[in-house]
Amino acid sequence: PDASFAEHHGIEYVPADELLKNSDIVSLHLGLNPETRGWLSKMRVGRIRPGSYLINTSRPELIDEGAVLDALRGQRLRGAAFDLPSEENLFTVPLLTQENVLVSCHAGSNTEETVR
Repeated sequence: PDASFAEHHGIEYVPADELLKNSDIVSLHLGLNPETRGWLSKMRVGRIRPGSYLINTSRPELIDEGAVLDALRGQRLRGAAFDLPSEENLFTVPLLTQENVLVSCHAGSNTEETVR
Protein backbone atom coordinates (compact mmCIF):
# COMPACT_ATOMS: atom_id res chain seq x y z
CA PRO A 1 0.00 0.00 0.00
CA ASP A 2 1.08 3.52 -0.80
CA ALA A 3 0.68 5.45 2.47
CA SER A 4 1.20 8.89 0.92
CA PHE A 5 -1.42 8.19 -1.79
CA ALA A 6 -3.87 6.98 0.86
CA GLU A 7 -3.30 10.00 3.07
CA HIS A 8 -3.65 12.43 0.16
CA HIS A 9 -6.97 10.86 -0.92
CA GLY A 10 -8.39 10.16 2.54
CA ILE A 11 -8.18 6.38 2.13
CA GLU A 12 -7.92 4.10 5.13
CA TYR A 13 -6.34 0.70 4.52
CA VAL A 14 -7.95 -2.10 6.53
CA PRO A 15 -7.25 -5.84 6.76
CA ALA A 16 -8.93 -7.95 4.06
CA ASP A 17 -11.21 -9.75 6.51
CA GLU A 18 -12.50 -6.43 7.87
CA LEU A 19 -13.11 -5.22 4.33
CA LEU A 20 -15.09 -8.39 3.50
CA LYS A 21 -17.19 -8.01 6.65
CA ASN A 22 -18.11 -4.40 5.92
CA SER A 23 -18.54 -4.30 2.13
CA ASP A 24 -21.76 -4.54 0.15
CA ILE A 25 -19.78 -5.31 -3.02
CA VAL A 26 -16.61 -7.39 -3.10
CA SER A 27 -14.74 -6.90 -6.36
CA LEU A 28 -11.59 -8.93 -7.02
CA HIS A 29 -8.85 -7.47 -9.21
CA LEU A 30 -5.83 -9.63 -8.47
CA GLY A 31 -3.25 -11.26 -10.65
CA LEU A 32 -3.03 -15.04 -10.37
CA ASN A 33 0.06 -16.30 -8.57
CA PRO A 34 0.77 -18.84 -5.82
CA GLU A 35 -0.18 -16.31 -3.12
CA THR A 36 -3.54 -15.36 -4.67
CA ARG A 37 -4.67 -18.81 -5.89
CA GLY A 38 -7.70 -19.69 -3.75
CA TRP A 39 -7.60 -16.27 -2.06
CA LEU A 40 -11.38 -16.18 -1.64
CA SER A 41 -11.42 -19.34 0.45
CA LYS A 42 -14.36 -20.92 2.25
CA MET A 43 -13.23 -19.12 5.40
CA ARG A 44 -13.17 -15.73 3.66
CA VAL A 45 -16.50 -16.35 1.90
CA GLY A 46 -17.95 -16.97 5.37
CA ARG A 47 -16.75 -13.52 6.45
CA ILE A 48 -18.50 -11.66 3.63
CA ARG A 49 -21.34 -9.46 4.80
CA PRO A 50 -24.65 -11.30 4.22
CA GLY A 51 -26.52 -9.98 1.19
CA SER A 52 -23.40 -8.73 -0.57
CA TYR A 53 -22.41 -9.10 -4.20
CA LEU A 54 -19.22 -10.63 -5.59
CA ILE A 55 -17.53 -9.46 -8.79
CA ASN A 56 -14.49 -11.36 -10.03
CA THR A 57 -12.79 -9.82 -13.04
CA SER A 58 -9.66 -11.79 -12.24
CA ARG A 59 -8.89 -15.44 -12.87
CA PRO A 60 -11.47 -17.99 -11.64
CA GLU A 61 -8.76 -19.81 -9.68
CA LEU A 62 -8.83 -17.01 -7.11
CA ILE A 63 -12.06 -18.30 -5.61
CA ASP A 64 -13.27 -21.46 -3.90
CA GLU A 65 -16.07 -22.30 -6.31
CA GLY A 66 -17.91 -24.62 -3.91
CA ALA A 67 -17.91 -22.02 -1.14
CA VAL A 68 -19.19 -19.33 -3.50
CA LEU A 69 -21.91 -21.67 -4.82
CA ASP A 70 -23.03 -22.47 -1.26
CA ALA A 71 -23.05 -18.75 -0.39
CA LEU A 72 -25.17 -17.97 -3.45
CA ARG A 73 -27.64 -20.78 -2.75
CA GLY A 74 -27.88 -19.76 0.91
CA GLN A 75 -28.28 -16.06 0.01
CA ARG A 76 -25.15 -15.02 1.96
CA LEU A 77 -24.17 -13.67 -1.45
CA ARG A 78 -27.08 -11.99 -3.17
CA GLY A 79 -25.38 -12.32 -6.54
CA ALA A 80 -22.10 -12.76 -8.36
CA ALA A 81 -20.56 -11.77 -11.67
CA PHE A 82 -17.63 -13.45 -13.39
CA ASP A 83 -15.55 -12.43 -16.37
CA LEU A 84 -14.35 -15.74 -17.80
CA PRO A 85 -11.82 -16.33 -20.55
CA SER A 86 -13.90 -17.51 -23.50
CA GLU A 87 -11.55 -20.38 -24.34
CA GLU A 88 -11.86 -21.86 -20.87
CA ASN A 89 -14.69 -23.38 -18.89
CA LEU A 90 -13.12 -23.28 -15.45
CA PHE A 91 -16.33 -23.33 -13.43
CA THR A 92 -18.76 -26.20 -13.21
CA VAL A 93 -22.25 -25.92 -14.64
CA PRO A 94 -24.05 -25.56 -11.24
CA LEU A 95 -22.33 -22.25 -10.54
CA LEU A 96 -22.92 -20.86 -14.01
CA THR A 97 -26.61 -21.80 -14.07
CA GLN A 98 -27.56 -20.01 -10.85
CA GLU A 99 -30.17 -17.31 -11.42
CA ASN A 100 -28.14 -14.86 -9.34
CA VAL A 101 -24.94 -15.27 -11.41
CA LEU A 102 -23.92 -13.15 -14.39
CA VAL A 103 -21.13 -14.33 -16.68
CA SER A 104 -19.38 -12.40 -19.41
CA CYS A 105 -16.60 -13.55 -21.68
CA HIS A 106 -13.18 -12.05 -21.09
CA ALA A 107 -13.40 -9.44 -23.85
CA GLY A 108 -12.92 -6.13 -22.03
CA SER A 109 -9.87 -5.27 -24.09
CA ASN A 110 -11.48 -6.33 -27.36
CA THR A 111 -12.11 -2.83 -28.64
CA GLU A 112 -11.56 -1.22 -32.01
CA GLU A 113 -8.49 0.53 -30.63
CA THR A 114 -6.82 -2.64 -29.35
CA VAL A 115 -7.53 -4.66 -32.49
CA ARG A 116 -5.59 -2.20 -34.66
